[in-house]
Amino acid sequence: MSNQTVSNDTNTQQLSGAITRATHQIIEGIAKDNSAPDRPVALEVFLDDAFYFKFIVNDNNEPSGKTHLFFPQHYFQFHCDLPRHTLKLSIRFADNGKKLENSPFQIHYDGTPITVAIENDEEYIEETRTWLNKRFGEGYIDGIYFAHQPIYGYRAGYCEPNLLDRYLITFHIMNALTHFSFNTFLDVGGAEGYKAAMVAKFFDAQVTSSDVSQQVCNRAYELYGIETAIGNMHSLPFEDEQFEIVLCSESLEHVPDFKKSLTEILRVCKQAAIITVPHESQETVKNNIESREVHAHMQSFDVYSFEYLNKLGYEVFIQKILLRSQKILTPGILMECYPDTIGIIENKALKWLAKRAPWLMRLIFNKFVVAPLLEQDAILDQKRTDLFYGGILAIIIKDRHAFSVSPNKLIRMREVMDFTVPFLRKKKIN
Repeated sequence: MSNQTVSNDTNTQQLSGAITRATHQIIEGIAKDNSAPDRPVALEVFLDDAFYFKFIVNDNNEPSGKTHLFFPQHYFQFHCDLPRHTLKLSIRFADNGKKLENSPFQIHYDGTPITVAIENDEEYIEETRTWLNKRFGEGYIDGIYFAHQPIYGYRAGYCEPNLLDRYLITFHIMNALTHFSFNTFLDVGGAEGYKAAMVAKFFDAQVTSSDVSQQVCNRAYELYGIETAIGNMHSLPFEDEQFEIVLCSESLEHVPDFKKSLTEILRVCKQAAIITVPHESQETVKNNIESREVHAHMQSFDVYSFEYLNKLGYEVFIQKILLRSQKILTPGILMECYPDTIGIIENKALKWLAKRAPWLMRLIFNKFVVAPLLEQDAILDQKRTDLFYGGILAIIIKDRHAFSVSPNKLIRMREVMDFTVPFLRKKKIN
């Protein structure tokens, strides 16, 4: 197997491609040696002995999409910021750390460090504000506000799709909060106030929802009557340690400088910050930045993205969420039964039924059936190391005495699903 040289003008995509090609060669090599795995197996890629990404090899000796079906373009999750030097790429089995026979493999990289940035932060933030004002100010269907979250109830409609991820993220957040006792709570990037209002109910806390858009804050007040504040995540309009707990869910990926925003979040919290972010490829994020797509994902996160905070004196706990197991995907897909997602189901009988009788699948996979099945997402993180994960939950502790190893209560998925409001109808102007 020969080395590959990447020229000085190498960009992110070319370097990622070089590593992908090298990985393919290693896979082809073990296939020719008749030593390829006879079942799906997780392999980990190391650059200069530092872990960078994981991928799956299936029984056809090629990168498998089985655990990546929600993110088919992300066969190789790659994240790095590398100086100019020769990289040693090695691949190991995830379960036992054993190196493949054809590893290590040399990749010569002489390109510039891989970094991407928005040229004008304030201009981009203003474009985002305008987009959000339109989305949340004019987003009505049949005279009913079309929600970002499933605020009207399980399959009640008039909300954005992908209930699976939305319920799971909220479920994990609520259970993370059970490790703290708090009275004041801030949701940064809180959208229509769904999570902040849920915290007010479950934890009897005084809550505030903050967002960059006036229209977003208006919807939060109309729906839940909670306190709102317009605020740029790069400069939050709050005092130091004003809130005991601060949440920032699915928002850091939208900002030009996530570390600057996180510094602000940690400034205004007293006990801890709870963060959730998606796990996506750097290549996808780079394309979003180059296209200047408004309110797109500008940051790529993995389980190591928040490690730098340990050196700053914080204690960080990381949990993989949105695990792409069929135990989670199947009920999650069948509760909505959209035609474009049914193909992800591996069970042939359920797939056949879903295509021909989606009404029956929706009847069977009601919230009483689906709720306990989705709760396994928290368990699988500890039991399975070969699953692709779609998201990350980080608990960043500022006051170690505030954190309790044992939860104060247990929040069930049914409670999350049952948290609803009546339809918000557009006010008629006389």
